[in-house]
Amino acid sequence: MRIVSIVSSIVGIVGLTTAGAFAASPVFAQDKQPANAPPGMFDDLFACRAIADTAQRVACYDGKVDEIQVAVREKRIVVTDAKKLKEARRGLFGFSASKLLSLGGEDEQDLDEVETTVASARLNAEGQWLLTLEDGAVWRQIDLKRPIFDPKPGSKVRIREGALGSFLATIDGQRAMKMRRER
Repeated sequence: MRIVSIVSSIVGIVGLTTAGAFAASPVFAQDKQPANAPPGMFDDLFACRAIADTAQRVACYDGKVDEIQVAVREKRIVVTDAKKLKEARRGLFGFSASKLLSLGGEDEQDLDEVETTVASARLNAEGQWLLTLEDGAVWRQIDLKRPIFDPKPGSKVRIREGALGSFLATIDGQRAMKMRRER
């Protein structure tokens, strides 16, 4: 009987702790920060501006900059610019991870297609095309449609998102083939 009482007490405490964790979680917070909001340590750095005394303000800045440098060195935060982030998204096009690399700004458009050039093309054992693009991305045909003209190095290719997570490749303006990003 005593064991049941202890177990139910523990379950009650765990339940309250879990509920408290969910309530404090950013997912359940009323005022969500935007996806592109800087980490809190930047807010702390920006708050140094409000200190009127010059010596205290400089000391605040120095301390907060040191914290940021340590966080960058320990890879707890990564600092990059929008151009590099867009290049990374383009390089990951076709993988679900590309959607994670977003600045979240209103001016940022979803990357839903790429236009590039075929570096190499070959048929696999199943009769499907394997395309290596100029950036090194490898795409495999997943339907059995045959293009009129075989893709070859230098062919222009446009890969766009299709329905339900599929991708369609149009090579030199021919009809589209369903593709999947391999690497």
